[in-house]
Amino acid sequence: MTLESRIVADVTDLLALRFECQQCHGVISWPLKSERKRALPKRCPSCDEWILLESSPVRAGLTQVLEGMDLLLDSLSDEGCPVAIRLELPHPAP
Repeated sequence: MTLESRIVADVTDLLALRFECQQCHGVISWPLKSERKRALPKRCPSCDEWILLESSPVRAGLTQVLEGMDLLLDSLSDEGCPVAIRLELPHPAP
């Protein structure tokens, strides 16, 4: 028998995306719900290493995800939703 543990979070509980520089391990916390729209970071604020190039498919995908999250969170707060939307993540073994 296999025992699995999962972490389940409501989509409205999500606060931010975190970017960690692979060079210096500096972290940028990017709020999902922000009153002002900002461009995604291009360089690490700690070491100035490029982290998200303008032409990167990762940057394009993240932009779409963030725009989608804005739309989803706005819709959930404005209209409500007849179903709970949750994310399921694996829980690391101790």
